[in-house]
Amino acid sequence: MDDHESFQPALNSRQLVTGFGFLIIGALLYILCRPADSTHLGRLLTGISVCFPFRIHLYGPVAGVLPDYIHPLSFALLTLAIFPKAKRAVRTTVCLFWLTIDLLFEMGQHFFFSMKAFLTSVLPEGSLLNLLTGYFDSGTYDHLDILAIILGSITAFFISEFHTERRQNL
Repeated sequence: MDDHESFQPALNSRQLVTGFGFLIIGALLYILCRPADSTHLGRLLTGISVCFPFRIHLYGPVAGVLPDYIHPLSFALLTLAIFPKAKRAVRTTVCLFWLTIDLLFEMGQHFFFSMKAFLTSVLPEGSLLNLLTGYFDSGTYDHLDILAIILGSITAFFISEFHTERRQNL
């Protein structure tokens, strides 16, 4: 066995780069397309957004749902990058995990009062509780966001299939 065959990377670099690429696109959407005070991320990035003297105005249904598409896509790929030899069942589970997380957050916006009551019963008073209830309070539920989340998770799975060697697919 030569040295090249014995080297096994600890990361799937293609998924890592692709995941970070989508994450950067998502962050740029928040910086360039949304009002700085409209989201928690926007408030965190306010200092950065002043460096951009222009705003990009995206219109139509795609503009509002693109972050919901990118979030499960990027985070599933980043998670899968640390499991370079994952079999199809594991890759499916990772994509379903991020699908579930994003769907729960979207549904939390729809059922804000129930979600707030639940969170205040299980979390201690503090910044995490305030952050979560603020997210659910200021967010807007949209059926198209649900569709975007599902499509982002499916896209992540197909990218993981493409970035995984055939012998590891089974």
